Amino acid sequence: MIVLNKIDRSDARTKEVLDEIYDLFIDLDATEDQLDFPVVYTNARDGVAHRAPGDGSKDLLPLFETIVKTHPGSPRRP
Repeated sequence: MIVLNKIDRSDARTKEVLDEIYDLFIDLDATEDQLDFPVVYTNARDGVAHRAPGDGSKDLLPLFETIVKTHPGSPRRP
């Protein structure tokens, strides 16, 4: 999971930064599965997260849902 923050800034380069992350993973010999990560775009100061830029989200729910979906908890002990 990748979280790109500060998307509200006038100098935000979300697409370029995401491309740089992909390039880094490729340079590190990431597998196809590792390259298939979800991306969440955030403006943490305002408490807003988006699954896609400009999707109309008004809170951090997309971030929390992505965390729960992609990072299951550890198994419970009996």
